[in-house]
Amino acid sequence: MEITLSSIEEVMTVQGTSLFIGNERDRSKTSVFIEDISGLKDTRLHNKVKELEVLLQVAVREIKELAIEDYNNEPMIEGALDVGEVDFKSA
Repeated sequence: MEITLSSIEEVMTVQGTSLFIGNERDRSKTSVFIEDISGLKDTRLHNKVKELEVLLQVAVREIKELAIEDYNNEPMIEGALDVGEVDFKSA
């Protein structure tokens, strides 16, 4: 999972149980990297990351559905719809 928030100039990357949050281009900002968040004694961080992932899964699905709906219903909209072999609702 990778999230870029331009409004706060931060990137959060989670690969497996590794976590990075920071801005690699701006050395004046504090960055943090933790190799294995699942091994921490305090489980708040790991639980928060899992909670965020669930929220993002739901939000991305809802936003994608709305975007497809708008693309199909707005005759003057510019863009593209690339329909895959498996519908995202059944995946």
